[in-house]
Amino acid sequence: MSKLVTEKIPLFALSVGSCVATLWAQNFALGSTQFLPLQWRITNALFSYFEYVRQVFWPVDLIPFYVHPENRLELWRLLVAAVVLIALTAIAFIRRRKNPYLIVGWLWYLVMLIPVIGIVQVGLQGHADRYTYLPQVGLDIALVWLIWDLTKSWRQQKIVLSGASAFVVGALSILSWKQTTHWRDTETLWRHTLAVTPDSDVAHAGLGGILFVRGQIDESIDHYESALRLRDGNVAAHFGLGRALASKQKIDPAIFHFQKALSIQPDYIAASNDLGVLFARKGEIKEAIAAWQQSLSFDPENADAASNDLGVLFASKGEIKEAIAAWQQSLSFDPENADAANNIAWVRATAADPDLRDGREALELAQRALRDGGENAVVLRTLAAAQAENGQFAKAIATCQRGEQLAQKNGDRAMVESLRDCIESFRRGEGLRGTQVSH
Repeated sequence: MSKLVTEKIPLFALSVGSCVATLWAQNFALGSTQFLPLQWRITNALFSYFEYVRQVFWPVDLIPFYVHPENRLELWRLLVAAVVLIALTAIAFIRRRKNPYLIVGWLWYLVMLIPVIGIVQVGLQGHADRYTYLPQVGLDIALVWLIWDLTKSWRQQKIVLSGASAFVVGALSILSWKQTTHWRDTETLWRHTLAVTPDSDVAHAGLGGILFVRGQIDESIDHYESALRLRDGNVAAHFGLGRALASKQKIDPAIFHFQKALSIQPDYIAASNDLGVLFARKGEIKEAIAAWQQSLSFDPENADAASNDLGVLFASKGEIKEAIAAWQQSLSFDPENADAANNIAWVRATAADPDLRDGREALELAQRALRDGGENAVVLRTLAAAQAENGQFAKAIATCQRGEQLAQKNGDRAMVESLRDCIESFRRGEGLRGTQVSH
């Protein structure tokens, strides 16, 4: 007996490792429901054990996502599940000596599902077909050997079982082919899911996202709102609805849904970024800065929130040092960020505070912005300001004239006038002074 146990230690070790890896990976699931009451998790686990067995023998209406039933499971379903599971366990135990494959296959199934059965619940799903790929092997072992034992007295056993096997494989092949038609594309998959389970908030949110990308904004809003009527805690639906409403210029409702998403999931970086954009659009600078700083607190490498927008807002409030720090942070992660380089160069070339000016750095960064972002009037004006700060007034005038030509070509009259004013200053041998960001 000890030898039999010893030889299986590597397999036990692999099983433990697999369980640990599964539990660790689930910590990254979106939309956690880990705070569901233990009673709900236990009842769902009991029902899921039964449902997986049912799907082995009746694999229809399979969908990619089964919504967690929470406390909505009917009592009769739980009673049926409990009776069936207890009966199967009792039969396997009673027949463990005469039919050892029953206890082996049944325990294989029960034990392998433990890490994903929902007692430790992370994620929104009640159960998932993918969790049974390996556990169902145990059921197959028990079933195949049981059928062989029950039919061993048949004279034509092999012929009958071969024919039955071919029929089963054929039937399952047809069902598999039919199932693949639902996976033709994401929209088809979510519409099939809603046809099977109309109360799936996840499917509504998924379909809403597809319609939003396609430009069918009103339809996407309908699905997002349906998702939230079913479950107000759906983070993706709040975020998606916020974006859809923002695209229709419904700023305040969009802000509400971004804030709701962040109240559920504070580290939702995309929601923080978009919330900052909307606050900035409303002129609520303090709130916009807070939103982008929240985003950065969870992901310092998030250049979208760290660089231009946040820096420009700081600059608009006169907090130039904070603005420079934001742009420098962006450049540290994205050295080719032309906007951040241009903005720092502008401040270093034009700041009223001499402690903030640095002609050498301004010229270097302006040239980098021109190289990485391409030639345009804004960057050329910054380069000219940097050249003037270094006493290169003839070059600065020539650079402004290049920028003026581009601005005229693009019909940007305000930039043309700005560049002409710059030329007049440079002809007088004066640099530019002011902290308005050249963006």
